Amino acid sequence: MGVSIGSSCVCWYRAAILTVANIKCWWQDIIIKCLVIANTLLLSVSVSAFDFELPDVNDQWYQLASVSDKVVYLFVWQSDCSSCQEELDTISEFAHSRPDAHLILITTDAWQDSLPRLARLPDSVTLLRALNGELLLRRMGNKSAALPFTLVLTKTHDVCQKKLGIVSLAWLRNSLITCQ
Repeated sequence: MGVSIGSSCVCWYRAAILTVANIKCWWQDIIIKCLVIANTLLLSVSVSAFDFELPDVNDQWYQLASVSDKVVYLFVWQSDCSSCQEELDTISEFAHSRPDAHLILITTDAWQDSLPRLARLPDSVTLLRALNGELLLRRMGNKSAALPFTLVLTKTHDVCQKKLGIVSLAWLRNSLITCQ
């Protein structure tokens, strides 16, 4: 009798382990199927840029849709950000060398704070001011809202590349080739 109780206990224990293993596999299967569906949905949705409207230096409203037939660089910047100031010379050099790209620098602070620092940029760089920089950065895909942040758009305004941190001239040139 002890043997039969032991063997039935062993059988019950094995059945319980198999049941738990089957449940675990069942949940893993569901999770994998959900991830596949989510991934498919993400890939099937075009990642396109939003069309924003922001004030320029003259308080005229500037709309992204007004730029066409050029790759667009959106540089989000702030005057008290040392990394942002570091990349200004690179942006300026790129603007002088690439008239086939449209460069837009968006400051997240007041004009009186940013304009003295931005004076060294060529006139070909469009200067805009974000009324709510953090919200704009999050809409651009920068969840941390950290600066400096650069977004590169194709000629049809689809998001092509993003960079958090200081841009280099090599990165800017490569992104222009990639995003043509």
